[in-house]
Amino acid sequence: MSQTIKYSFWLRFSKHGGLPRTFKNNPAIAVDERAMHCVVELPRTLFARPQLTARIVVDENAQEPPHIDVAAVENMLAGAIGAEVRVTVTEPVDEMTVQSADNE
Repeated sequence: MSQTIKYSFWLRFSKHGGLPRTFKNNPAIAVDERAMHCVVELPRTLFARPQLTARIVVDENAQEPPHIDVAAVENMLAGAIGAEVRVTVTEPVDEMTVQSADNE
């Protein structure tokens, strides 16, 4: 399957302005109109919704805290989805502390 989708169509413009009309084939035009053939080529990835997943496993016996290269993660995600991405890393929350605070 091709990596791009091609659209071929004609636009008809009038000297009076307004929106041009689109046609599949070369349209008939009046004296005060012009036609222009257009070809649009779009990457199929433009229509794909990326499914990003990540799995980070940290050994509980690790001697050093894990290091996450935020810039590298942002660049990789931005390249994958074609949009600017901001990543933040926060301190972990002890779930037991949160649960006991909720019970008070």
